[in-house]
Parts: sequence; C-alpha cells; structure tokens
Amino acid sequence: MKNIIKILLIVFVMVTLVFSLIIIINSLWYRHNKDTYTDINQYESYRENSMIFTDDMKIVWPQKVMKDTVLDFHIMTYYSDATAYTGYMVVEYGEGEYEKEIGRLQAVPMDEYVGLYGATGFGEYELIAMKASKDTGRDSGFTYALTDGKQRIMYVELEYPHLAREDYKKIIPKEYLPLGLDME
Repeated sequence: MKNIIKILLIVFVMVTLVFSLIIIINSLWYRHNKDTYTDINQYESYRENSMIFTDDMKIVWPQKVMKDTVLDFHIMTYYSDATAYTGYMVVEYGEGEYEKEIGRLQAVPMDEYVGLYGATGFGEYELIAMKASKDTGRDSGFTYALTDGKQRIMYVELEYPHLAREDYKKIIPKEYLPLGLDME
C-alpha cells in the first residue's frame, strides 16, 4: 500500500511539474512573439494582410500613402495569430491632399471612447476619427486619427492593448496617446 501511495505521489509531482513547465514556456513564448513592420515601401501589402491590419485600421488609416510624405511608421503585432496590435504612422500631406484626407476621416462614424481604459481626451492634437470598443473579443481598443492642424495627421492603433501593455508606451509617442490612458 505504501508503494502505491509513493508511486501516485511521484506521478502527481511529475504531472504538476510538466504542466508548470508548459505554462512557463508558453507564457515566455507569447511574451516575446512579436512581429515589427516599419518598411513604408510595403504599406499596401501590409494593409492587405489581416494579420497586420485590423478592420478598424482599414477604415481609419489611408488606403494608400505617398512614401515621401510619411514621417514615421511602426506597427507591431503580437502572437502567431496577431491578437494584439500596436502602431502609428505620421503623414505630412500637401495642402489639397490634407483637406481631402480630413474630409474622409470626418466621414468615419466616431465611436465613444471617453472612459475606455481611463482615456479622457487628447492634449494638443485634434481628434478627427475614432473607432473604439471594450469587449472581451479581438476588437477591444482604439484606432484613431489626430491632426496638428498644420498638414500633419497621426494614425494610431491600439487593439487588444492590455496584451501589449509592456510595449505600447515604448512604441507610440506619448503625445499621440489619449490623456489618462492606463492599460496596466
């Protein structure tokens, strides 16, 4: 009887150790499984890839950009199935193109975002378009466009951001984030 108890105890300890090891390895893999996209020359192919561009990004971000007008561009996806997205792009438009893009963005239905992840508004930039939601699905977060009123538009993506909380502050300049934002 003592031998059976010893065997059961050893099996239990071994199973517990194996499951613990699997959980640790899995969490470390997820934490470091990121893909970064910064080549503006590939913008259109990135945009066509649903593993890089979300549906809301396809609504708010421009369909095409002239590469010489893009001042900064960075998208990061997390996990093999791209369940979290963090990114931004800054475009400086020519006068006619700026007004055209502002008009397009103003036609995007604006979602309510105040209170979502503590957001209270935006500082020095004007919010032009906002797609926002907080649910338990993949679409939780923000996709929006800001302007400085001087030909420059900043496009930002924070989808399912609590999964990417360690990186969004490192990737997106603070002045492009909503005031009061807390995804920790």
